[in-house]
Amino acid sequence: MPTNDPNGILEKVKGMKRKLLAGNMKMYGTPLSITSNTLKYNFNDLEKLLKDRLNEQREKMPNR
Repeated sequence: MPTNDPNGILEKVKGMKRKLLAGNMKMYGTPLSITSNTLKYNFNDLEKLLKDRLNEQREKMPNR
């Protein structure tokens, strides 16, 4: 199941799981979420990594 099709993800699940995923969709704009508590990775290191990668991508994008 592709993760770039949020409605497709919602269509494939039923019941309580669907309600939880729909709640994620409403709150975060995606049915899928990964909490930092479930990762075996230091949160501060993860935050720095994500910010660094975001800044790299922004530098590659042409100015709008």
